[in-house]
Amino acid sequence: MFETTATTLAGAGRNSFFGAMFDENWNLHSDGEITEHFIDRNPEHFGVLLDLLRTGELDIPPKIDKKLLYREAKYYGILDHVRSAKWGPFDGNRARLAQSITGWSASDGEVAQTIRASPSGWCCVTQGSVVRVYNWMLEEHPIIHIEHNKVNDIGWVDSESIVVSSDEKLASGGMGLFNASTGELRYKFQVTDKLRTLAPLVTTSTLGFCSDNKLFSSCENADGYSGISIWDLVTGKLIDFRSLARHHSLRKATRLQWLPDYNCLMALYLYPKVDIALFEFQQNAMCQLLAEDQNKHSSTIRDATVIGESSSICVLGLNECLGFLDFRRTDTSVNWRYKKDSSSGLCFPKLAFHRGELFSSLNDSISVYCGSDWLPTSQLRKSPGGPICDFSIGGDRLFALHKDENVVDVWETPRPPVKFNVGGRIFETTATTLAIAGENSLFRAMLDENWNVHSDSAMTAYFIDRDPDYFAVLLNLLRTGELYIPPKIDKYLLYREAVYYGILDHVRLAKWGPFDGNRAQLAQPITDWSAANGTLAYTIRASPSGWCCLAQGSVVRVYDWMLEEHPIIHIANHKVKDICWVDDKHIVISSDKRLANGGMRLFNASTGESRCKFQVTDKSSSLAPFSTASTLDFGSDYKLFSSCENGDEHHGIGNWDLVTGKLINFHCSPPHLSLKKASRLQWLPGTNCLMAFYLDCAKVDIILFDFRDNTTVRLLTEKHDRPCDRTIKDAIVIEESSSICALRWNGALGFMDLRSTARGVNWRNTEDPFASPYFPKLAYHEGQLFSSFNNRISVHSGSDWLRTSQLRHSDFGAIHDYSIGGNRLFSLQSTGNIINVWETPRRVKLNVGGRIFETTATTLEFAGQNSLFRAMLDENWNLHSDSAITEHFIDRDPDYFAVLLNLLRTGELYIPPKIDKKLVYKEAEYYGILDHVRSAECDKFVGNRPRLARSITGWSVRDGEISRAIQAGPNGWCCVAHGSVVHMYDWMLEERPTINLDYHKIVEAWGYSMLPQGN
Repeated sequence: MFETTATTLAGAGRNSFFGAMFDENWNLHSDGEITEHFIDRNPEHFGVLLDLLRTGELDIPPKIDKKLLYREAKYYGILDHVRSAKWGPFDGNRARLAQSITGWSASDGEVAQTIRASPSGWCCVTQGSVVRVYNWMLEEHPIIHIEHNKVNDIGWVDSESIVVSSDEKLASGGMGLFNASTGELRYKFQVTDKLRTLAPLVTTSTLGFCSDNKLFSSCENADGYSGISIWDLVTGKLIDFRSLARHHSLRKATRLQWLPDYNCLMALYLYPKVDIALFEFQQNAMCQLLAEDQNKHSSTIRDATVIGESSSICVLGLNECLGFLDFRRTDTSVNWRYKKDSSSGLCFPKLAFHRGELFSSLNDSISVYCGSDWLPTSQLRKSPGGPICDFSIGGDRLFALHKDENVVDVWETPRPPVKFNVGGRIFETTATTLAIAGENSLFRAMLDENWNVHSDSAMTAYFIDRDPDYFAVLLNLLRTGELYIPPKIDKYLLYREAVYYGILDHVRLAKWGPFDGNRAQLAQPITDWSAANGTLAYTIRASPSGWCCLAQGSVVRVYDWMLEEHPIIHIANHKVKDICWVDDKHIVISSDKRLANGGMRLFNASTGESRCKFQVTDKSSSLAPFSTASTLDFGSDYKLFSSCENGDEHHGIGNWDLVTGKLINFHCSPPHLSLKKASRLQWLPGTNCLMAFYLDCAKVDIILFDFRDNTTVRLLTEKHDRPCDRTIKDAIVIEESSSICALRWNGALGFMDLRSTARGVNWRNTEDPFASPYFPKLAYHEGQLFSSFNNRISVHSGSDWLRTSQLRHSDFGAIHDYSIGGNRLFSLQSTGNIINVWETPRRVKLNVGGRIFETTATTLEFAGQNSLFRAMLDENWNLHSDSAITEHFIDRDPDYFAVLLNLLRTGELYIPPKIDKKLVYKEAEYYGILDHVRSAECDKFVGNRPRLARSITGWSVRDGEISRAIQAGPNGWCCVAHGSVVHMYDWMLEERPTINLDYHKIVEAWGYSMLPQGN
């Protein structure tokens, strides 16, 4: 049994085997009858491939056959992932010989002459009249036979199709398209009227390909007719033909290369003289760039290739001289840059260009040239096999064909381990692991845009002058996604190191999950500040990254994710009215200082520095001399809303631009509304409106401000002429249900529909009124409602918003304010200036016999309803939110528990040699998971596949009686009738107390009633 996430399987791609299991958004198809997907394949191979999808790394255990694993990857449609994990983009300077293809014999004295690589890492080799094809696993496919005609050239159209040209006449099917896997002929290229005059005698040789399904072929006959033909690869029909004059010296082209940026074809001719020509087919023009008589052996050109990046052609001399020709000029000549001394017995040299590197073969080696001066930087050589007669690069592989022994060397560039020297200790990892760190991490600058290591051969290890012990913990976090902090590691220092490496987000995600009020636990209190001039803290706000800030008189205190205090923000003896996080780094603070004098400012949360003050413009000129800002709210499009008021009953809502600090709009409240300071502002992005909740000594108002047409809608007005416990004290919008939730003084929740014209609150539940309840607050977070009442915060869930949990800590008094952000809840207690920090842990801690185990509630859920672990979790298999419990203690043997925990994690039972099997079974019975052990030990009984597991012996014959009947129980027990007694054996085949029938012979033992249901 394997368990994984949709995110992991989505990495396989839409065309994989797993794509059919999910909808277009990669959500599992919601078929309630499907609890698991059965795949009738090898589970060990699947486990390796699943780990590949999880980590991006391919670790093949020694017992796994590599080729069988590749076949399984092909079955699941993730062979590309295996290739990407096995090696990186081909780099000649780091290439390694991976494998050699041998074992075929010369056919009728023919030796292999040409090799071509496919885009997917396959290759095909010509040998006389046959073409041999090898797949990515270097396994040979059916041979392509050309019926005793010699193969002239081959070329890959795509990963599945090969074009083969032979010396058979075109009219007789001398060029065809073949299936690479099966060797079957798909079609023969057809001759049309454009080539009818040459058809009886014309044959094709060199091939060239264009990205828009066009094929180029050099054609010639014995009478001197020659030219370039263009074919449609979809239909196999001739599109165009460019004939060369009878007297022209150009006949069989040695190389054809399409230049997509210039829409022309480069052709290299070697016999009877060297010519390089460009064919422009739209204007039916030909430009001869170079013509060279073969009168100088040292400079005779033997191959040429186009380098599109520099608009040049590189030519290769007989003795591996490199020269360059600018094809944008007609009066150009070869600029020879690199020359070697001539040597005897040279094999025909070849050229190739790949990703900024030039490759040239000479004898038994391939030289690599790089840089602006194309200096030799590396050499690929393998001595057995003789000289290299051809080579080809494709699918991030280089295939080198040796002449003497028909050997193909396969060169690959392994994904290099990234080496770090951290504080003197060497670490090795992969670029895939570092890519998990993200774009903003320290490791990003070490890798290129594709997260590949920069090919700087001088760099052997990156030196980082940091503590290696802390780096090791963080590197394991990137490898596994889990954070394990050894006892010797200081937690806060580790967090600082994570900040340095830019991976603090990964630490946060590993430390706790998304905030869930039903599973929240008190993580830590903040208690290290004192009252400023007798002023208590009264407002707290959480940031999206788990920071918090709190207002205390004229100062604002800021605490980062590690709950360490940053420099205090001072407001120069003016009382702070509200604070608001703009992003992870900036805070807006409003105070009782007038707006015109900078009563609202933007601050840097880390340093406490003022970035800008919000400016008053003509739009609020009537309020400017006296107005102050109070309640704040932040819109997602960098807009800030502020409730403004002054002593003359002028009031309204200001809309500010957070980038410029200027006022965008000011919505003045109607004069007949007794609205002054708003208690809450909430922007509704779905409706482009702002909800404002007003609470004063006379009445309660809920108003919607529509900034699109400058209108105001009063949703609710309630005067305070009712009992105090029924007064509304807070309100919040739930956009998902288009409703507003209101909170009464006594903790009761009510709801009103934003879409309904008949306004009214539907009160659903009530709390018992307290004698002196503290000021209640409301919050909404990911489908859960939170309401504070005295010293507790209630969590409400479900369609009826029933209370499902409570967060309470009785030691610190009533809750003055609280805020949720960054997967944390910060509650500000009224007594002693204390902040309680609530988090939702990802792990469950178990103390078994003094050894600490960490697991997840999901793992324990596999144990089932009747297990010991069921009592630790609620009805939804979430941890009970009892903050006093940090770990569950179980007084059992930890070694046996480790075996059973791994069973729950993996579904497989592995019992180490030192562990007694029967004791494991007894422990499983104690934990209530004996069924899991049984399922792991043996499958459902199938008569065609049984194996003898064990025999029960050892009882003696009584009174000459022998055993006559046996019955099996539904739980794997059995009972045996033996004279007047019944022997009982449990699942572990241990005998239970014998049933004695007082010397009466048993006639039959049938049914399950005789079998004990318990112990």
